[in-house]
Amino acid sequence: MKVQYIQNFEGVDLAILPASDYKDMARRLEDIEDFVDASEAIAAIEAGEETLPDEMVKRLSIDRDNPLRVWREYRELSQFALAQKAEVSQGRISELEKTGKAPTLDVARRIADAMNCDLDDLF
Repeated sequence: MKVQYIQNFEGVDLAILPASDYKDMARRLEDIEDFVDASEAIAAIEAGEETLPDEMVKRLSIDRDNPLRVWREYRELSQFALAQKAEVSQGRISELEKTGKAPTLDVARRIADAMNCDLDDLF
């Protein structure tokens, strides 16, 4: 790698290198960042972080299905069973799934707790 050093008018030292060398360095940095990201993901999974099946991710991100319904079905709960666990009415669960509106914070917390997931996963 051939590097040329110059100083700008403010006295700051600069290094100039061929574009191909710069691109190679940038690619290597991206590889390192990808490795770090993958290592962090593996550590989180090994620490017990829940992973989601592809179909569920597709329903949430691509199909834009109602998150409450997707999570409820993933947890294999009927609307009635979820309502009992969260101590809300089955009609309220149905309404939330149909409209996509956020419930009160208290109801949202009870539903999230009943399904063992975060509030922002559902609403």
